[in-house]
Amino acid sequence: MSGRDGKTDDEAFIWTKQQARKMAKSQSGASNCGATALLNVLLALEVPLPPTEVADKAVRTNQRKYGVSASEYLAARSIAGCTGENIVEGCEKIAGDKVMSRFFAFYPSRTVNLHTWLAQWIRRGCCGVATLNTQEMYGADYWHHQMIYGVDTKGVHVTNGVEVLSFEEIQKGLVSPSVLKIDVDDVRRCRPFDPQSCDALGETWKTLKVSKQVSEIGTSGESYVHIPAAYKAGITLFARKGTSAAAALSEETDLKLRGGDPSDMSSYQRANEFQTDVEELCGVLEVPTNQAAAFQELYQALAEELSGKPSRSLLTDWEDHLKRARAQVDVESFINTHEADFRRTKTVNGAADLRHADMLRSRFRACGIYSSSLSLEELLKRCLEENRESSQQPRPSRITTQNGVWGFNLSAGVEHAAIRKRSYPYVPALGDSTGEAVIEARDQNDQLLGYVIQTGGNYIFDLAVDPRVQGCAVGVALVGTLASSMQRNGVSTMCLDVRRCNEPAVRFYNRLGFRIVKKTFPPWYDWHGGFHLEAETNAIAAHLETVSILESKI
Repeated sequence: MSGRDGKTDDEAFIWTKQQARKMAKSQSGASNCGATALLNVLLALEVPLPPTEVADKAVRTNQRKYGVSASEYLAARSIAGCTGENIVEGCEKIAGDKVMSRFFAFYPSRTVNLHTWLAQWIRRGCCGVATLNTQEMYGADYWHHQMIYGVDTKGVHVTNGVEVLSFEEIQKGLVSPSVLKIDVDDVRRCRPFDPQSCDALGETWKTLKVSKQVSEIGTSGESYVHIPAAYKAGITLFARKGTSAAAALSEETDLKLRGGDPSDMSSYQRANEFQTDVEELCGVLEVPTNQAAAFQELYQALAEELSGKPSRSLLTDWEDHLKRARAQVDVESFINTHEADFRRTKTVNGAADLRHADMLRSRFRACGIYSSSLSLEELLKRCLEENRESSQQPRPSRITTQNGVWGFNLSAGVEHAAIRKRSYPYVPALGDSTGEAVIEARDQNDQLLGYVIQTGGNYIFDLAVDPRVQGCAVGVALVGTLASSMQRNGVSTMCLDVRRCNEPAVRFYNRLGFRIVKKTFPPWYDWHGGFHLEAETNAIAAHLETVSILESKI
């Protein structure tokens, strides 16, 4: 078969966009994005498909491990899923007599025009699989393999999910070292906690000083542990054997290195270049020893916002910054010393519930960082009381979504304001919403459970759910109903902003399918900054099917 050019010389597609949406397979299990990408390649090249479980086995999909020691958990994370090389090996096993493949590394940076290079190969009848560091692209906790079916001036068109990645966005994932960032909370929960065993996992583990990173969790101010990753960022190209495309692919040389690029471990090393400067500033600005870790966290956030070292003059008011919003390291230290309080959470029937404990920790982190006017002890009391009320609150037997107006009358105004006050663990960056159109969620007794406000056609301005019913799909019902309404009005994408350390909100939107497009530092947020997220309305609206007790009047 041959590739299909688009309408102009700037376009090249092996599938049309409509075919991709209709034909492309989606991931069927955790970590099997590599096998899914390979199946889509075989579909595009019109090669008979094996069962999904055969593809999983051929590609050697590795799973994460839970309930193990910290070192074993990290070792499993470093190889979870598969590599681009595994996809090549899997293709040889499944369709070696029909398809040939070739992996091209993109890190260190290469002297190649990605648009031109991809269009050239797709026109010859090839398709590809991009191995991407999505942590660098949009803050995911994994790397990702996506089948490439086309390219045009908008960017690279991929499957799983079917979307277009701008050239700027995909370059972040392609030109990336083989390093994986692991959330410190995921490591902290491992038992036994054995930081000393991490460097014994290999030389690259020693180079990254993983043992030191793990041992300093809770005191260093770092949000992640950096570990070696088995994956290499790049693109694997595939062609039918016996074609001119296959012949050209077999003779193609590796992409030429761009001069002056650092080694694979440079991103972690660059993250530590500021250490000397931080220590000097601590001395000059007379930062107390017990606040040094918080100061370092502030310094790193400002450096990220500025894309460079913050000046001494910018940091002279460091105490004011930390009064407006606490450093995460201080909140984590408090959680560690009060772990027994978080583990005392119970379900309705009185059994210990680790899920509720994790939810309580996440809620407290957001409260602790952003509600800086209250002491952490007072915030803990409030969160524990909120958790107790939640465990005693009956789950709604029906959720009704309907149109409303914020503060249309005294009763409604009090309702909306009360939900907003309970929902936000801080004073939100919101003005008076009186008169704003809202979508409300109410229970079988007409009690307001939450609301969502849309502005600007596709922007979620405010989502508030009563904490006592969080986990009951109220948020899913509200955002899903809004997405469905947008979809009927011809709006294909929706977006929002969320504070960076509002962990419960970030997790909720990620589970729904929103992806972090970029980190932002708007003036109405604190020094931690925030995330801008986007999603396709049809994908979000599809979640309504999971809310069995929903009755929509919209």
